[in-house]
Amino acid sequence: MIILVAAAGLNNELGKDDGVPLWNLPDEYARFREQIKFHPIIMGRKSFDVIKEPLKDSLNIVVTRNKSYNGHGALVVHSLAAAVEKARSGGKGKDIYIVGGGILFEEAIKIADKMELSRINGTFPMQRLFPKVFKE
Repeated sequence: MIILVAAAGLNNELGKDDGVPLWNLPDEYARFREQIKFHPIIMGRKSFDVIKEPLKDSLNIVVTRNKSYNGHGALVVHSLAAAVEKARSGGKGKDIYIVGGGILFEEAIKIADKMELSRINGTFPMQRLFPKVFKE
């Protein structure tokens, strides 16, 4: 199963253009870390640049167009399709988590089986957004 997991503001805000989240919520982060533990996770390059090193107990796959990108221990691929293929063949857990950022979510929403979206009760400067799922 492919699962999109994110925390977003009331207007679907995810983070800044550089991948930095708009909030600091330790309890939410701890819940997220427990959820993805032992499962392969896929993230965009800007999201990975924020955390700077692979998250422990998960196969970390970074999607980037930069052919010379150094993943500092994470597996680097150049498309979402390649990331999903690597996750299916190399991950211990059966679920694949796509954890951001906004550009990757836009592409991945087409192949996701499930979404787990934590709603942050606030509005923030709009930069990167979780894709709209329902028409208004």
